[in-house]
Amino acid sequence: MAVALDLAAREAALAAFEAKKAGILDAIKHKRRRSQDTAKEEGELDVLEARKVLLSAELNRRMEELLHGDNRWLAGPASAVPSTISVGGGITREDEETEIQALNDWVESQGLSRGVVSYDFADPQSGEQRAVFDLAWPSGLREELSQPVAVLLNEDAATIRIAGEAGFRCFTETKSFMRCVKEGVPREAVPA
Repeated sequence: MAVALDLAAREAALAAFEAKKAGILDAIKHKRRRSQDTAKEEGELDVLEARKVLLSAELNRRMEELLHGDNRWLAGPASAVPSTISVGGGITREDEETEIQALNDWVESQGLSRGVVSYDFADPQSGEQRAVFDLAWPSGLREELSQPVAVLLNEDAATIRIAGEAGFRCFTETKSFMRCVKEGVPREAVPA
């Protein structure tokens, strides 16, 4: 048999109960509020997770469109982002840049092709940038007829070593480079 209590009777019963068991109702109310807040936060996290999934699915769909069905780029796990490394070399001062530009002009006046200023040298296997050479002829001063040449002004030993290991003939002074060009040393054909 259910007992129907009006609102005033319920309030009176709750007040009497609370008086007997001091603090229990507050604890129950607090617990209920906390569980509602947690559920709300968890619900928001679920919404964010679902949103991430939907966004990534849409991105993949659009990438597939751009790749015209060549999905091998999207298959498999994402590659790790390479760590940032410090790359040695490069032109660091204005007077060095002026000297490199003048040297490049001089080489052209000798009937040879201009070099690449601030040549980014990358590892042939990994594609990872290893160093920046001030001025370089990666295919030689006479393309494919002489060895690669690099002019490395004010560079550290590591940059010079990297260039040498890569097969570049290295010059650390413009005068010695110009002397070799005049003497024809870098112009000699490399034997097959």
